[in-house]
This record gives sequence, C-alpha cells and structure tokens, in this order.
Amino acid sequence: MSKNGKPNISVSDFKNLELIDYRTIGKRLRKARDDKAISQETLSEYLDLSSTQLSKFETSKAKINLKRLFQICFLLECDIGSILTGTNKHMADYMSPELYSLFKDESPEDINLIINGVKTIRKIDNDNKK
Repeated sequence: MSKNGKPNISVSDFKNLELIDYRTIGKRLRKARDDKAISQETLSEYLDLSSTQLSKFETSKAKINLKRLFQICFLLECDIGSILTGTNKHMADYMSPELYSLFKDESPEDINLIINGVKTIRKIDNDNKK
C-alpha cells in the first residue's frame, strides 16, 4: 500500500495475468458432456454452434464467454459453479478447495484459533436467535 492508502499496482500489472483457467473449464465441460452421453455434434446443434467451436471450448483453443457457458450448463443440467470452480454445493466437501486455499499457509495453532473463533461466533449467533 502506498502512503495514500491505495495499492501499489497498476492496470499494466494485470495485463498478462490469466484469471480464468480455460483449460480446466474445458475439461470439466467435456466431462459433464460425457457424463450425459451427449456427443459434441448433438450438443452443438442445440447451441446453434459448430462442433468444431464446441471442441475448441473443450480444448481451450477458444475462450468461452459466460453466456455460452451458461447455455451449455443449462443443456447439460450441470451447475455452472462446478464448471468454474470444480466444486458443487451438493457435494459434502464442496468448501474444501476454498478452505484449503485460505488456510494452506497458516500454522496449526492459527487454524485452531480461527476454528475456535468461528465456534464462538456461531454460539453467539445461536444464543441471539433464542
């Protein structure tokens, strides 16, 4: 942070930063399509899209936009969040990757302190609801 409280970064710092992992998204889309036993040709017909373009999305040779991703997820009846993040709110451990990324650099003592803090907050919240 600079003296004026603003971060010491500029737009150019983000120029080469890839925020979306299109390769992983493509692999997840392919798996979701395979799980439904739908061919690229069939899915692409529903999307009014060439099967070549769908293949490019699945192999990350083309970047998919959110509108098209939503359409595909709708047709495949899969959760767009699971395609983007690899987790699904219906999975028992859907928070694990997020929690891991938050706590991976923390010491066991600090993790225990955080857990106890959360337990205290939950207890206070439950007491206030009574």
